Order: sequence, then structure tokens, then C-alpha cells
Amino acid sequence: MNVAVCVKQIPDPAVPGKLDPDTKTLVREGKLIMDDSDAYGVEMALQLLDKAGGGECTLISMAPNGEVSGLRTALAMGAHKA
Repeated sequence: MNVAVCVKQIPDPAVPGKLDPDTKTLVREGKLIMDDSDAYGVEMALQLLDKAGGGECTLISMAPNGEVSGLRTALAMGAHKA
């Protein structure tokens, strides 16, 4: 069985955000992390594969500027490829 999991990388909520005074948008600087709900999705996919007797968990993501830290976290959890 093969399972695909969509993973979103977000600004770290532990770090206070800043708004650009001109555009009133979030300044996207600093570390991105995998969204907590997506971490649960990765874990559920891995548990499903264990019960099915094997398979591959593939991660799908879009991130700015080639940011991959969230994907690395999911791969460390046991996902097979991104």
C-alpha cells in the first residue's frame, strides 16, 4: 500500500510574529516547522502502513525558498520519501 500525506510548513508559533507596517502582512523570516495537524497525519499514515503489513509513505509539500525542515521532521518520523 502507498499513502501520500500533504504537509504544510508554517512559521514557528513559539516565535512572535511581525507584521510589515506597509503591507500589513506577516513577515516571513525565520524557521518554518511542520504544522501539528500534519504531524498527526504522518503518524496516522505510518500506523496504517504498519497494520497493512508495509508500504510507502510519500510526503507532498510546497514551501517558500526551498525550505525543507518540516519535510525532514516528517522523514525522521518514518516517512519514506518526499
